[in-house]
Amino acid sequence: MAPPPKYIITRKLVRKYFEKNLPKQPLETQAQQGLLQKCWKQYGLDDPRCKQFEALHDYLHTQTQQYREKIKNLRIKEDVMGKLNTPVYKNQKKGRFQSGEIREWNIYDGLK
Repeated sequence: MAPPPKYIITRKLVRKYFEKNLPKQPLETQAQQGLLQKCWKQYGLDDPRCKQFEALHDYLHTQTQQYREKIKNLRIKEDVMGKLNTPVYKNQKKGRFQSGEIREWNIYDGLK
């Protein structure tokens, strides 16, 4: 079985890059994420000293949801995927079915 065309590989790499490398939560929340669990381990679940961390945890959760919604609304992945070019096939370069001027290779054409 032959390997897949390079434009398919490029699209898959771009898709995986955006799924894995875009931050899932703001950087401020990452540092404060484990404070509630540490308090629970140290003092127990119903201790009044952990109430402030529960409120902080709720606040961080809403911040994370808003951040994810903001990133989703930016539509970065969709914009980049829409700009990727379709491949130039051999019959477009030569022969009686050539389609005029062929564009130069650029980054949106994928792997070379």
